[in-house]
Amino acid sequence: MSFQFDLTVTLSLILSVITLVFAWMRTRRQDVEQRLKAGDDKLEAHDLRLARLEQTLTGMPAKDDMHTLQLSLTEMRGDLREMRATMKGSNEIMRRLETIVTRHEDHLLDGAKR
Repeated sequence: MSFQFDLTVTLSLILSVITLVFAWMRTRRQDVEQRLKAGDDKLEAHDLRLARLEQTLTGMPAKDDMHTLQLSLTEMRGDLREMRATMKGSNEIMRRLETIVTRHEDHLLDGAKR
């Protein structure tokens, strides 16, 4: 049995192999492009998240702002203590005045009974 190569069979076989290789390379390239596109989309999403985070962080108070706020609160606390002392003194004066007025009322009422 002898096997002879026919030009039409050989040509169609070579064409089939070339088509197979071309199809494999094309699908491989599409797969890589799809993965690159997915990676690019993820990077864009991360870039947007980072931009929002940076914007949020720039709006937050810094260390110096917090220190200024702490100093202001300390100053307000001192002012409140001073007001408390003043009000305490005013309350004592009012209590003494009420005692004096009560004595005058009692004296006047007792004097009217005699």
